Amino acid sequence: MNEPKKDYLNECFFYQPDNGVLVWNTRPDSHFINTAYAKSWNSRYAGGVAGCVSNGYKVVSVNKRLYFTHRIIWVMHYGDIPVGYEIDHINHVKDDNRVSNLRLVTHSDNQKNLSMLKNNSSGINGVFSDKRNGNWIAQIKPRGKKTKHLGSFGNKSDAIAARKAAEIKYGFHENHGSAKPL
Repeated sequence: MNEPKKDYLNECFFYQPDNGVLVWNTRPDSHFINTAYAKSWNSRYAGGVAGCVSNGYKVVSVNKRLYFTHRIIWVMHYGDIPVGYEIDHINHVKDDNRVSNLRLVTHSDNQKNLSMLKNNSSGINGVFSDKRNGNWIAQIKPRGKKTKHLGSFGNKSDAIAARKAAEIKYGFHENHGSAKPL
């Protein structure tokens, strides 16, 4: 989804760096079909927090199209997002849109910074107990390839060590598998 251009977005919004929130600017008449509509819109929205939360992400409507707020903020700071790239929330908090929490990545790299899976019982992504023999299995899925078996271990700590070594080898982010902060 192509966002509006940086200059246009900077006319629309003021970014609060301490909390990652977008606030509506008083927008110029050129953004509207006529002066009366511009005056009405500005008196209603200028100075207010822009957007709302949808599925955990903040979204904002610009020219009758919805955009993810984190993408808008990225464009306002750095310019266009190249085709094939995504914006990752480093700390896994979908509505934490501070620039320091955002990074430009490919989809493959974004998958290397996932939060702990909800069905995880071991406390480490890619490590689970084999119910048949009580061993601990370690596995990883690098770069969208098939799941790679790292081994079957008699104790959990060895399985965790194998998984952590593989995360380093395949370039996973240091936050991968961490729980979301409360």
